[in-house]
Amino acid sequence: MPITYTVKSGGTLVHAVGFDTIANEDIVAYTCLVAEDPSIQPGARELVDFRAVSGTTVTREGLEHVVVHDKLYADKFTGWHCAIVVESDQHYGWSKVFATLEEMMDAPAETQVFRSIDEACKWLGIEVEDLEAGEPPAA
Repeated sequence: MPITYTVKSGGTLVHAVGFDTIANEDIVAYTCLVAEDPSIQPGARELVDFRAVSGTTVTREGLEHVVVHDKLYADKFTGWHCAIVVESDQHYGWSKVFATLEEMMDAPAETQVFRSIDEACKWLGIEVEDLEAGEPPAA
């Protein structure tokens, strides 16, 4: 799967990294893993680093599916703050669509899109160094 993640800070921080090409099924599968991972605390902070993503076949319908999924796991995602970091204009656009859909569909999480890790970390209230240490999710 082209999205991996590490759980940090005792389950209160998720650091995800995307690479290669990301499709609808990849973002849905990632969201399911995070929602069902018992090592991640409800209301955690999440930094999604999509700077290495080379392409996407994600659609609006796929993004809407993720928002609906997040609402099903409201106990986990209420108070959740997600910072998505991207470089390309295409990925920025799709990430902004996702953040807007979350707002329009009254999702339990809040998502912001950034062009730099430093800005994303500042918004999340973490240090860049916080992303260095952590354990991979349980298999």
